Amino acid sequence: MNYLWIKAAAVAALAASTVQVANAGVFNLTADGEWLEFLVIDSASTWLDLSGEEAQFVFTSSAPFFLRITDINFPGDSVQVLVNGVLLGSTPDVGYSLDAYADTAGVAWGDMTWSQRNWELPMGQYTFTGGPMNVPSEATSFAISVTAVPEPETWAMLLVGLMGVFRWARPKA
Repeated sequence: MNYLWIKAAAVAALAASTVQVANAGVFNLTADGEWLEFLVIDSASTWLDLSGEEAQFVFTSSAPFFLRITDINFPGDSVQVLVNGVLLGSTPDVGYSLDAYADTAGVAWGDMTWSQRNWELPMGQYTFTGGPMNVPSEATSFAISVTAVPEPETWAMLLVGLMGVFRWARPKA
């Protein structure tokens, strides 16, 4: 299939999206869970922004955090993830399907129909890049985000709250 046609179709799909779209080359991530989309084209060696340039995502953290990557649109695509130029891993291969569609990362995330991965990383300075692994559709969109790792006090408060809910909801004898 013609590379320019694929690229134009992928750009049009991203432009129609309601999620913030990567379109300037280097993007600063924030630990607010917001998703940034990027292009993956089978014939390209790196993730791409809307202008067709290499997309790089930078993040500096003073605490551990989660890096999340998910396939969107039709499921079945997977990518390699590089951290500071070193392979971190890849998203898993899942079955390609035209029967399912996720127009945003929020729809795809958590549904194992889409290729996705979550890594916990320590504090530090990071540049995230990557490339295609398996792109049966020849072009697709992925999304990346970072979120803070909950502090132990947060987990403790959640546990106490859940215990209170279960105690309150328990049938009275």
